[in-house]
Amino acid sequence: MGDDLTGVSIDMNLPDSNTTVCTLSCSDCSVNGTMPDGQLTTWSSTACNNTGSQGSRFKADILFTYTGSGGLSHTKTGSMTTQVE
Repeated sequence: MGDDLTGVSIDMNLPDSNTTVCTLSCSDCSVNGTMPDGQLTTWSSTACNNTGSQGSRFKADILFTYTGSGGLSHTKTGSMTTQVE
């Protein structure tokens, strides 16, 4: 993103809802969710709720929240569709 990011968090919400079904954790971020510019990171969770049964389709909005070096907080939103394993 061209900037060191702090306070990074990723949530998965049900589409068109503010209901969070999963909060992801960064296994290789620095202290307090800090990501230096260009760093590759891995995010995962073992406690997701309401994702459906094995083999069913799962759709979620992904919210990527972070603070840039200028101190402004940002949220970027995307979507994900997958099959539950």
